[in-house]
Amino acid sequence: MKLKKLILKNIASIEEAEICFDQAPLDCEPVFLICGDTGSGKTTILDGICLALYNQTPRMNKTAKETYTDTSPEEDRSEDFTINDCRQLMRRNTAEAWSILEFTGSNDHEYRAEWYVARSRKRLNGNLQKVKWSLEDLTLQHTWTKSTEINQEILQAVGLNFAQYCRTALLAQGDFTQFLQSKEAEKSEILEKLTGTEIYSCIGAKIFALTRDKKRDYEEQQQRLGDIKILSEEEVNQILSEISGQEQELKGNEQEQQEIRRKSDWLKQEQELTEQIRKDEEKSQQITGQLNAPECKEKEEILSLWTETEEIRGIVKQKQRIAQEKQACRDSYRQLTEKYHRLLGDYSIWQTELQQLQQQRKRLELERQTLAPLIPMYEQSPVILGELRNLIRFEERIGKRHKELKDISEQLPRHQNRLQALQQEQKSREQHLEEQQKEIEHIRSLMGTDEYTRLQTEQKQLTDELLLLSRAQQVILLLKERVEQKQKSVTEQEQTQQALTKTGLQEEEARKAATQAAEAFRLSEELFEKQKLALSDWARELRNQLHRGDTCPVCGALVEKDLCEEDFRSALAPLQQELERKKQAKEQAEKVMIELQAHLKGLLDLNERQKKKLEDDKQAYRTAYQQTVEACAACGILQLQKETQALVDERIRLNKERQNEIGGRMKALQEQINRLNLKQQEKDRLQQETEKIRQEAHNEAVQIGRLQQGQEEVQRELQQDMQEKTATEESVYPKILWEDFRTDDSVSRNDWIERLEKETAHYLQQTEQYQKTLERIEQGEQQQKRIDEQRQIAVRTFPEWQTDTIPATGGTANGNLEADWTELSAKAIALNERIGRNEQEESQTRTAEKAFLDSHPALSAEKIAQMSALSGAVVEGYRKEIQQLKDLFLEYSANLQRSRQSYQELLEQKPELNEQDTPEHLQEQLAELTGRMAEIHQNIGRNRAQIESNAQNLKKSEELRAQAEQCKNSYMQWYRLCSLFGDEKGKKFRNIAQSFVLKELLERANFYLGHLTERYELSCQAGSLTILLTDWYQGGVSRPASTLSGGEGFLVSLSLALGLSSLNRQSLSVDTLFIDEGFGTLSSDYLNVVMDTLERLHQLGGKKVGIISHVEGLRERIKTQIQVKRIDQGRSSISVTNENEQIIQNI
Repeated sequence: MKLKKLILKNIASIEEAEICFDQAPLDCEPVFLICGDTGSGKTTILDGICLALYNQTPRMNKTAKETYTDTSPEEDRSEDFTINDCRQLMRRNTAEAWSILEFTGSNDHEYRAEWYVARSRKRLNGNLQKVKWSLEDLTLQHTWTKSTEINQEILQAVGLNFAQYCRTALLAQGDFTQFLQSKEAEKSEILEKLTGTEIYSCIGAKIFALTRDKKRDYEEQQQRLGDIKILSEEEVNQILSEISGQEQELKGNEQEQQEIRRKSDWLKQEQELTEQIRKDEEKSQQITGQLNAPECKEKEEILSLWTETEEIRGIVKQKQRIAQEKQACRDSYRQLTEKYHRLLGDYSIWQTELQQLQQQRKRLELERQTLAPLIPMYEQSPVILGELRNLIRFEERIGKRHKELKDISEQLPRHQNRLQALQQEQKSREQHLEEQQKEIEHIRSLMGTDEYTRLQTEQKQLTDELLLLSRAQQVILLLKERVEQKQKSVTEQEQTQQALTKTGLQEEEARKAATQAAEAFRLSEELFEKQKLALSDWARELRNQLHRGDTCPVCGALVEKDLCEEDFRSALAPLQQELERKKQAKEQAEKVMIELQAHLKGLLDLNERQKKKLEDDKQAYRTAYQQTVEACAACGILQLQKETQALVDERIRLNKERQNEIGGRMKALQEQINRLNLKQQEKDRLQQETEKIRQEAHNEAVQIGRLQQGQEEVQRELQQDMQEKTATEESVYPKILWEDFRTDDSVSRNDWIERLEKETAHYLQQTEQYQKTLERIEQGEQQQKRIDEQRQIAVRTFPEWQTDTIPATGGTANGNLEADWTELSAKAIALNERIGRNEQEESQTRTAEKAFLDSHPALSAEKIAQMSALSGAVVEGYRKEIQQLKDLFLEYSANLQRSRQSYQELLEQKPELNEQDTPEHLQEQLAELTGRMAEIHQNIGRNRAQIESNAQNLKKSEELRAQAEQCKNSYMQWYRLCSLFGDEKGKKFRNIAQSFVLKELLERANFYLGHLTERYELSCQAGSLTILLTDWYQGGVSRPASTLSGGEGFLVSLSLALGLSSLNRQSLSVDTLFIDEGFGTLSSDYLNVVMDTLERLHQLGGKKVGIISHVEGLRERIKTQIQVKRIDQGRSSISVTNENEQIIQNI
C-alpha cells in the first residue's frame, strides 16, 4: 500500500490540513520527521490514517470500554459516550469533522477512504451523529458504505487488518520497553498482543476441552455397555424347549387345517364350475342367433362382392388419376409457352443493351488518348498534393513565427518593468511587517499570560477530578444495585431449597407407595391368572368328571358340591374386581410419583440456575466493590463508609462551582487575548500579502526567462521552416506537367491543389468506367452464348416454338435472364417426359380394364359402380363386426368345453364328505382352529423374540465393547496430546508457540540491531520468554536486558519493533512506517547511527520512515519535516518543509 494524500478537518487539535505523500518533498525522501510541541497534535496524523482505513485508532483501541457523560454547561447539553468512542476526536466547538485518505492498494487500484462525523443539523450544540465511513475504488468506480464490506475490501487492498497494521506500520517502542521489564506471565500477554498469537491459546484450550469430551464419551460408552441384559444359558435352553413343544402342537393343527380346507375348497369349486357351465351355454346360444340373422348374411354378401371387385375398382381410380394428370400437363405447357414468348422479348432488349456498351467502349478509348500526356502527373497526384499542402503549412508557420517574434519583443519590456515595481513593493511590505511584529511583542509584554495558563491548568485538573468523581458516583450506585440483587438471589435460593427438601420427602413417600401398589397388583394378577387357568375349557371338562368329596388334581382343593357353568363364571368375578381395583390404585400411585418427580426435577433445575445466578451476582458484587474501591481511591477516598456517596456528591458540586468561577475569569482573560489575536491576524494578513507579492515577483522573473527562451526557440524554428520550404519546392515543381503552372503566378497554391484533385478524380473515374465497360461487354458475350444454348434445348423439346418470334418492346432487360432460360429449358424437358409417361399409363389401363371384364362376365357395371361408391371404412366395419361375432362364438364354445372337462376332473377328486360337512360348518371349524394356531404362533413369536433380542444384545454388546475400545483409544490419543499442549486456558501451547515466534522475532531484530551497534546480540532460552543480551565487548557474556541504559534500551526496542514489522509478509505491501518517540534517550553518535540505519531501510525494502519526535537533533538531521504548530490553545496547523526553506504546503 502506498500513501498518497491525507486530508484532515477538525480532528483533535488539527483545524484543517492536507498532506501529500506522493508530491515533493515527501515523495522522494526515505526519512521524514513529524515534529511539534507536546500536545500540538503530532500523533493525530496517525489517528487520521487509521480512522480513514479502519474506523479505529491505536490510542482509543487501548482504552477500556467504559461509559461517561459529556456535559457542556454553557450549551446546556449532555451526551453519554464510551471512553474508546472515536467520535470524541472531533475538535471541540465544531459541527463536523472528517479524515480522507487517498492511497494505492497492494492490488494497484486507486482508493479513497473517508471517515466523517457531524453533529445533528451541523449545529455546535447538536448531538453527535453516527460515523459515516466509506471506501471508493477509483479504478473500478465502485463505492462501499457497509462496515463489513469496507473491512473486507481494506483487507484486500492493504493486506493487513487493524491489529496487524498497528504492529507493522505504527511502531511504538513503549510496548517492547514494557516487555523487556515485565514478569514471565506479563511478557506472555504483551507478546501475544504484539505478535497476534492469540490463536495458540485457543488451540491449547480447545485440545483440553476435546480431551475432556473424549473422556466423557468413553465413560458414557462404558455405562451403556453395563445397561445391556444378557440371558443365561439355562434360560435360553428353557425357552428353546418351550418353542419345540409348541411347534409340535402347531404341526398337528396344520394337518387338520389342511384337510378342512381341502373339503371346503372342493365344495366351492364344484359350485363355481356348475354356475360357469350354465353361463357359457347361454352365451354360445346368443352368438349363434346373431350369426344366422338376415342382416349378418347381407353384410357377408357385401364383403364377398367387395373382395371380388377389388381389381376393377383400382383400375377405375387409375383412369380418373390419368385424366387429371393430362389436364395438368396441358396447363403446364400453356404456362411454359407464355414464359417462352416473354423471355424472347427480354432477350431482344438485352441484345440492344449489349450493342450500346460496345459503342460506349469506343467513345471512352478516344477520351483516354486525349489525356495521355498528363497521366504520369495524375498517377503521382497523392504525393504532389501532399507536398503542395506542406508548402502551404510552411508558409503559414513562417508567418506565425514572425508574429510570435513581434509579440515577444512587445511583452519583454512590460514584464521587466512589472518585476522592478514588485521588488520595491516587497521591500516596503517587509519593513511594515517588522513594525507590526514589534507592536505585537510590545502588547504581549504588557499583558501577562501566567494567570490564564494557571487557570487553564487548574481547569484541566478539575475536569480530570470531575471525571473520576463521576466514575465513583456511578460505581457506588452500581454497587448498591449489586448488593440488592445478591440479597434477592440469596432469598430466592433459600425458598427454592426449602421447597426442594419438602418435595424430595413427598417424592420418596410416593415412590414407596407406587412400589407397594405395583407389588399388590402383581400378586393379584398372578392369583387371577391361576384361577383363570383352572377354569379353562380343558380344566372345566376335567372337573365335570369330579364329584362331591373328590380332590381337584389342578388346584388340590376339595370338591364340596357338583359344579355347574354358573359356578365357573362366578368364581372369577371377585378376583377380577379386586384386580381392577389394584390396577387403578397402582396407576394412581405411579401418576402421583411421576408428577412429584417432574416437579422435583424442575426444582433441581431452578436451584442450579439460581446457584449460578447467585455466583454471578456475587462475582458482580465483588467486581462492583473492587471498582468502587478503585474509583474512590482515585478520588482520594481510601475507605468506604455510609456517607461516601454524600461525600462524592458534595465534591462534585464544589468542583462544578469552581469550574464555573474559573470559566468566568478565563472568559475575561480571553477577551484580552482576542484583542491580541486581532493584531496577530492583521500581521498574518500582511505576511500573506507580502508572500503573495514575493510569489508574483518570482512568477514575473520566471515569465521573463520563459519569454527570452521562447524568442530563441522561435528564431530557430523559423530558419528550419524556410529550409524545408525550399527543399519541398525543388522536389514538387518538376512533377507538375501543366504548361501554365510555371507561367501563371496569379493562381494560388490552393487553386492548383483543387484543379489537380478535380482532374485526377475525373481521370480515375474515367479509367474505372472504361474497365467496368470492358468487363460488362465480356460478361455479356459469354452470357449470350449460354442463353442461345438453353434456347436451342427448349426448341428441340417443343419444335413448334421454333417459328415463334417476339420483337423487342422497349424497357429494361430482366436481370435474371440466363437463369430464367435455364429454368425454362429444364421445365420443358421435365414436362415432355411427364406427357410421355401419362400416355403410356393410359394405354396400359385400357388393356387391364378389358381383360378384367372379359374374365368376369357376371359382374355388371351397376355392381362395380355400387362397390366403387362404398368407402373402405364402412366395409372394414362390416368385416370386423362379423369376425368379432365368430371369435366370440369360438371363445364361448371353448370355455364351455373346458368347464365341462374341469367339472369331470373335479368329480374324480371328490373327498369323503359327511352330512354335516357343509361350507358353513367347515368355515366355523377352520376359524376355531386358526384361532388356536394364532395363539400358538404368538407364544412361539414371544419366545423367539426373546432369543433374537438376546442375540441382538450379544451383538450390540460386542459392538459397544468395540466402540468403547475406540473411545478409549481416541481418549488416550487426545490425553497424550493434552499432556503436551493442553490446559484449561491454553497457556501451555501459547508459551511453546511464543517461544518459536520470539526466536524468529529476535533473529529479525538482530539484523537491524547489527546495523545500529556491533556490541549486542539478542537471544532467548528454549521454552522461555526471557530475552538475554550477548555483550561482545565483554567477551560474549550474556546478561538480562534490564541492565541496559536508556539509549541502549531504545536501540534494542527499535530493533524489536522493526523486526516485528518485517515478521508479517503482508507488511511488505506497506510503503511507510511510523516510529513514535524514544529518540530523546540517544546520544548524538547513536542518533546518527540510527538515522543511517533508517535511511538504509528504504534501500533494503523500499520503505519510507516517518519519525514522530520533538528532539532538536532530529530537526537538524532530517531536512524534510511535517511541522505541527499551535495556533492557539485549541488549534494547530500543519506545514511540510524541506531544508529550512519556505513552506511548500501551507495547510
